[in-house]
Amino acid sequence: MASLTGRLLAIALPMVALCGAQASAQSNVLSIIQNGGENTLKVDQSNATGSRVGGLELSAPKLKTFEIVPASTSAEGVVTPATNVNLNVLGANVLRDQPARQTGSGNSADITVSGLNGFVGLLQDSSTASTGSAGNSATVKLTGSGEALIGQLGGGNQATATIGAGALGGAILQNGTGNIANLDVTGAGASGRISQFGSGLNSGLNVTGAGTSAALIANGVSNAVPGAAVTVESNGAAVTITQSKM
Repeated sequence: MASLTGRLLAIALPMVALCGAQASAQSNVLSIIQNGGENTLKVDQSNATGSRVGGLELSAPKLKTFEIVPASTSAEGVVTPATNVNLNVLGANVLRDQPARQTGSGNSADITVSGLNGFVGLLQDSSTASTGSAGNSATVKLTGSGEALIGQLGGGNQATATIGAGALGGAILQNGTGNIANLDVTGAGASGRISQFGSGLNSGLNVTGAGTSAALIANGVSNAVPGAAVTVESNGAAVTITQSKM
């Protein structure tokens, strides 16, 4: 087993791995609990200072109303009401002082943190997946002082997040089976979020531009081209994209 005070930590333990372990190089902190079998974790904080890999908790999905088509009035004075859709939105509670968790079997994560004071919150739970389902996998690359959150409940979910220097952060939250999400956030003060509720969803979201904030909320439907990214590029805009079966 790799030394906990080393600069590169790799874990592959069948039951509880470690809790409250600290990677001491450059005052980086890693805390992880693994329950189950064949869960693996690789963390590289060798180019980071003051970074932390810790806990995340997913809240129960909340049903929110989104306006798909705004209300309008024709030249003849005919009023058309807004077209709305109700979607389940997954929420996250950041637990900086609690351990990251991988529960169930076959979960894997590869985390690379560089820069100053970055935080990665990780929760992967395949314990409720059907028998024989694959675990969840996550790849996170975080540069700078931003925040990267990965939460996946179910089996066979895949998440990739790349948070650039200067960005505030990004989150991928998935509840279901066989979902794929790719998130890439760049730009000073930019943030991005994907929340998928359902199974077999395949979405990507790129966010660029200073101050840009974008969210992709998907329930039961994928992009027209699986894995194709929805790109939001602006300065200071807040954008919410909704995808659902009508």
